[in-house]
Amino acid sequence: EKCRKKVVETENDPDAHDEALKKLADQEGKKNNEFIEIYETDETLKRVIDMGLRLEGMPRQTGMHAAGVVICRKKIADNVPLSRNGEDITTQFDMKEVESIGMLKMDFLALTTLTDIKKTLDYVYEDTGIHVEFDQACDDPKAYELICEGDTDAVFQLEQGGMKRFMKQLQPNCLEDLIAGISLYRPGPMDFIPNYLKNRSDPEHIEYLTPLLKPILEKTYGVIIYQEQVMQIFQNLAGYSLGQADLVRRAMAKKHRSELMAQKDKFIYGDIDQGGNISGCQAHGIPPEVSAELFAQMESFASYAFNKSHAAAYAVVTYQTAYLKKYYPKEFLAGVLNNRITKIEEIAKYIVYMKEKNIKAYPPDVNRSKAYFSVEGDGLRFGLCALRGVGVGAMDSVIEEREKNGKFKDFADFLMRSIKYVNKRMVESLILAGAFDSMGKHRSQYLAVYEELMKRVAGIEKQKASAQMSLFGDIIEEAAPEVDYPDIPEWETADLLSREKSILGVYVSGHPFGAFAKHFSDCNFHTGMLADYEEDEETGDRTYHQVKGGEAVTMGGIVAGMKKVNTRAGAIMAFVTVEDLYGSIECVAFPRVYERIKPYLGQDTVVRLSGKLDIPAEKLPVIILDGLEEFAPPEAETRSEASREDERVLWLDARKLPDEDFNELIETLEGYAGTTKTKILHNGKRFEYSVNVSRGFLAEIRTFLPEECVKFV
Repeated sequence: EKCRKKVVETENDPDAHDEALKKLADQEGKKNNEFIEIYETDETLKRVIDMGLRLEGMPRQTGMHAAGVVICRKKIADNVPLSRNGEDITTQFDMKEVESIGMLKMDFLALTTLTDIKKTLDYVYEDTGIHVEFDQACDDPKAYELICEGDTDAVFQLEQGGMKRFMKQLQPNCLEDLIAGISLYRPGPMDFIPNYLKNRSDPEHIEYLTPLLKPILEKTYGVIIYQEQVMQIFQNLAGYSLGQADLVRRAMAKKHRSELMAQKDKFIYGDIDQGGNISGCQAHGIPPEVSAELFAQMESFASYAFNKSHAAAYAVVTYQTAYLKKYYPKEFLAGVLNNRITKIEEIAKYIVYMKEKNIKAYPPDVNRSKAYFSVEGDGLRFGLCALRGVGVGAMDSVIEEREKNGKFKDFADFLMRSIKYVNKRMVESLILAGAFDSMGKHRSQYLAVYEELMKRVAGIEKQKASAQMSLFGDIIEEAAPEVDYPDIPEWETADLLSREKSILGVYVSGHPFGAFAKHFSDCNFHTGMLADYEEDEETGDRTYHQVKGGEAVTMGGIVAGMKKVNTRAGAIMAFVTVEDLYGSIECVAFPRVYERIKPYLGQDTVVRLSGKLDIPAEKLPVIILDGLEEFAPPEAETRSEASREDERVLWLDARKLPDEDFNELIETLEGYAGTTKTKILHNGKRFEYSVNVSRGFLAEIRTFLPEECVKFV
């Protein structure tokens, strides 16, 4: 309809009329007669389509600036329309519209790193009594030595692999070098890094497009790095006023390329002939081709301009984190970890780093741990609040009780003194994380008795609260009850570590893949390679340095999880999470591959896989599988494992099994007589048998007992 109207409207303009006829013919050719028929005959669909046409082109959602705050001298609701964005109140105008009506928009950028520094300073004083105070010099050579070595994990702005390499090349030894490095390592200025490094190593041979640039660019070795330098160039070479130069700076900072390009002719030739007051480079003796080349450099730089004042503030924070890491590495890592206490992936990353640097990560302990990570000897002790399933308030109360009345003597004493603060889920989390290991019993033993023991302790507390007396008039005893721990072994290593990770988020006592890693040295990929990347602050896209999309990879790991999906064609594909010593990666098995590999996708199966690495935009890398198989140890190890199998004892925890079912279980055992020793707990007694262990036998046993009650040791 619009095209037809345009044809009528342009009848008196031949050129426009021809153009309208062409557009009408093009639209006629795209007509879908079936769709038109539906539109004209179905009233409901007609309403839906009409509504869609009205909605088309409208904003889909609102966004919110992470740090932008709008300031107004009057009541802001009377000047700017507002809306709710979650819990926040935001303007309905975007930043350009807000500024155009005279509102002041300030960006208050909050940095997590400032809290890292504050926590570290508190821990240093707590552990050593030293008050660390930073002056304005920022000149400690040891801090710069750490940066030059690339040991910058957790150091502000310098964590990523690309930045580590750049610092090794740059070898900064003063704050000015850090400011330049932080400013250069960004899209736009990054193109000039090779030239900067070359000129820095040989400043005598720097060539300037014009001698007038030397006073402006000498400190940065002939390379434009800062917005302030661009302002100086426009002022000193082209005759711009300070205010006019600042407008150019704003155009760069806001990435308004059209506004910047509108200055090109004025920069080269001036605008005095048009009644302006800009003299231009030509009036200062600079040839147009030279000034055009200089303008082109600044245009490229404008893709991500950085002002020096901003970079200087960043560099100071960088220096302070490097200093603290150099002189107080454990306190610094404690600050970093505690500031990310709910981010399991971040904690896992730094725990791996600590292991690489031989800084021990001690498991939580009810008699040693504080609420959060703390320095202990040559490492860090897990804080009780870092466990899944425990509350901060409860753990604070437990620690307060310990500090007031002394360490907990044993598990029962802990429950007697903490029963008011903890529940069953918290106690179970503490057991699985190893928080009671120092008290001398196995985690399996604590887990076997904790529920019954908590009931007994709760009963004692109830009696105490109601001031009941015994039959003989004595006050109820306040001593912890005696505990009869069952004579059962600890869980197998893989099971123990799996439970531990479910609570801590990371493996601390060991890693189930650790015993197998040596067999995969021929693989060309591990997940640690994904930590070496640069991230575009504008788009969030990552550039990986050790891997590239589409390359064939081989990897060893354990299956940590799997999710099956039905395709549209009715086939099954799977998303498999595989974990190695460094982290985990998702692997995609399309239907044909899934059918081949599904026998090997059991939880915690050690596997060798192959496939292609896919690095999609704005998503984490995945491996498109073309093969996966269960790892088979070398024959010698298999034989030794078989000999150990003969020595293993099968433990069956049948304490909760009714007598009738227990008798049936015994009959089953007698039907599988063999050579493997089997010990059974029931009604406070231990029974022993010898059985022939097979898949059928285990399947039958698990009809009587849950999996956690059937263990080999």
